[in-house]
Amino acid sequence: MKFSHLEGIESFALVGATGLVGQELLDLLCEHKIKFSKIKLLASQNSVGERVDFAGEDLIIEELSANSFDGVEVAFFCVPNEVTEKFVPIAISKGCLVIDDSSVFRQKSDVALIVPEVNGDILKDFSGKIISIPNCTTT
Repeated sequence: MKFSHLEGIESFALVGATGLVGQELLDLLCEHKIKFSKIKLLASQNSVGERVDFAGEDLIIEELSANSFDGVEVAFFCVPNEVTEKFVPIAISKGCLVIDDSSVFRQKSDVALIVPEVNGDILKDFSGKIISIPNCTTT
């Protein structure tokens, strides 16, 4: 993933923060020194209260809910299709740009399918609300 596209984003939410893909994404963000003024780590009720170290900051996992996206600019979804289907429309209604690694939006003609190293230039003039990536291994 080309992380320079995330520079300048103030608020970021990671849906599925305790899963394997979510943890890998957090590691990559740290490795590339991408920082956000506000970051929300979201997961199921089973993970609420867990603590995660992100770039030396102790973050607490919050439960994913309809209110999770208030004040969030970009939400990255690393969750099963049924969770994506339920919460992506909510995130969009709150003004988020969504990056989704599920298969829910992958084949929709009105959703950008982006691999940053291949067609990342699309992001320069992107005005849509959902970016789909080919699968979680792309992360």
